[in-house]
Amino acid sequence: MLTTAEILDMSDKDVAAALFAEWQPGEKTLNLGPLGHLMPLKGGPERYGEICRIMAANAPRGHVAIEADLLLGAVYGVRNGGGKWDEKTVFDLLERVRELILPLPDATRLPLERRRLYHLGLVHREVWSDGHFLTAASIHEEAARIAPTEAKRQMELAIAEVERLHHAVEIYDLGLFPEQMAALDRAEDALRPFADEDPEVKKWLEADIPCHRMYCAWLMGLNYPKLDADYAALDRVNDPNHPLHKSYKVWYTIFLAVKGPMTGRTDTMQIADRVVKAGGHATHVTLALLVMSRALRDQNCSGTADELLQRIVDYPSHGAHFVRAAARRELAGS
Repeated sequence: MLTTAEILDMSDKDVAAALFAEWQPGEKTLNLGPLGHLMPLKGGPERYGEICRIMAANAPRGHVAIEADLLLGAVYGVRNGGGKWDEKTVFDLLERVRELILPLPDATRLPLERRRLYHLGLVHREVWSDGHFLTAASIHEEAARIAPTEAKRQMELAIAEVERLHHAVEIYDLGLFPEQMAALDRAEDALRPFADEDPEVKKWLEADIPCHRMYCAWLMGLNYPKLDADYAALDRVNDPNHPLHKSYKVWYTIFLAVKGPMTGRTDTMQIADRVVKAGGHATHVTLALLVMSRALRDQNCSGTADELLQRIVDYPSHGAHFVRAAARRELAGS
């Protein structure tokens, strides 16, 4: 199996060829596990997506499901990258997957279609349009209806509630927000029995849901009953021996900065600045910028704080729409 060092030393085409070389004709999928090492690295998600696109273009003849799987991998890489990716290309990739799998028998098609809808919902989260978070929620509910297992069904329903929580933050609805937090709590409780059945479900329970809940509450300026439990969850993920450690290290750093004023830490600015300088996903960078802006305002540096808020509003990327909305509100009130 390829190591991180080997992947970094190889061209995208050579990595694709090496991964194909490990595939046996009787296998229904390709092992993309080594590419996961790229995701926490700067520029890594983009490479992940490009390698998957190269592999999809060279998929073995007659293995439509493998080609579709690789195209979904390409979408995963692109949408997790920094910068403003070409949304038409991503939507076209997802449409190509839909066309490819349409003739397949349900046993093969439905799991791929569920995954296609999963990615489509997350793309709608990133690409702004009026009510885009609600659109994303509806897509995840559609995915839940065709989920191959109860674990996947409950996961999609929980993600739909996450998107509705994002919507409440984006429109800053103080009445809707606690209702949506309660809805997410209920969805999380329904998901929890499946933690040991599905690694994707476990990841959402251990890291994703706590992350989303924490930053949404922070953006709204509200506390909530599960705050300490969510910080504890990220503390566990931050253990270098935890399998999610590398993927969620940036999130842990952001929340370390957020929690700074509550714990007497004085290095909030430096922590957040490290996240900004590292680049990466727009949500990571803009949240860190907002941490810095609020810290500067507490130090009576309102001019510099406003400059950072404007930088968030103008950040050249998809995504982070709830953070942009918070920045606009704070600019309007400054």
